[in-house]
Amino acid sequence: MNAPVKLTAAEEALIAHFGDRLNDLPGNGDTIMARDQAIQALKENGLPTRKVEAWHYTDLRRLLSAVPGGS
Repeated sequence: MNAPVKLTAAEEALIAHFGDRLNDLPGNGDTIMARDQAIQALKENGLPTRKVEAWHYTDLRRLLSAVPGGS
């Protein structure tokens, strides 16, 4: 069993922002289910880092800067 991931302030802000905007997001049942699974994965694992090979060259700082409270 893995230890719980300590989320960064940016990850916490992203999750909070998602919750604030949840009622404004479009989508049907399948979209809502996929979105819920994605946010749950974020809560459990945090955002991928550059140590994860598939995300090695992805810089999420630019995306997070658009989120209130993001770094």
